[in-house]
Amino acid sequence: MKKLTVLALFLMPVAAELNAAVLTFDISGLPNGYIISNDYGDRVSCSQIGNFHYGLESGVTPNITVTYAGDHTWSAFPTFWTTGYNDLYNVIENESDGDTGYQVIFQADPNVIVQLKSFDVGNWGGQLNVPEIRVTNSDGTILFQTTNVTLPASSVKQHVHFDMPPDVRGTKLILRVDTTNLGGASDNIGLDNICFSQDPPVPRPSVDIDNNGIVDLNDLIYLIEYWLVLPAPVNLDVVVDCRIDLNDFAWLASFWMTAPLL
Repeated sequence: MKKLTVLALFLMPVAAELNAAVLTFDISGLPNGYIISNDYGDRVSCSQIGNFHYGLESGVTPNITVTYAGDHTWSAFPTFWTTGYNDLYNVIENESDGDTGYQVIFQADPNVIVQLKSFDVGNWGGQLNVPEIRVTNSDGTILFQTTNVTLPASSVKQHVHFDMPPDVRGTKLILRVDTTNLGGASDNIGLDNICFSQDPPVPRPSVDIDNNGIVDLNDLIYLIEYWLVLPAPVNLDVVVDCRIDLNDFAWLASFWMTAPLL
């Protein structure tokens, strides 16, 4: 059991800190240039839902819906593309040349808050400047804004990453990419790895899986039986990410031989 304790000390920070879903735009079987279903990102409860794949980072967002919109009714957005946007793999972009912008909209259920944590931006083509990237809430208040964002040419295998301030949160968030005056290069701007969370988070089930009053070998055996099973049984998914993996083992180990309150 000493080895288990060491493993817990090594992995505890990982299990404790990760709490967000990630829109990776990995969609099985979707060709380049096809419009992504507006259902992608809605109520994420598992790392794979049908053909949709997500990064969970030990968190799910079943109380958040995501919608996508170009500025004009003729916008072909969100459009899927696999490669060519710097070093990003699988992005959304607005295939409608000349459109003035596009938005990713996060809507929380009543009594829930959505928080945007980070996202990546890539470029398909020569170096260009994005007029503006901003995030607003339901009242139109700007929570994050950056202008004249220089994106390196696609031959430079390095995307641009943005971490959000902690106050980029609300009942509704609108992430907008302004492509005004970019003309035929307006579809060169792709988004990927949009990381967001919900508050309150989905409650964790107790690590005392068999309810005998102590976290012990019996609880560990339950996890082993469902190792990497997808979807994981809800009562065993102690970090609430729809799968049993090292994060679950680390969380259980952090309570080893104790009577947890969770």
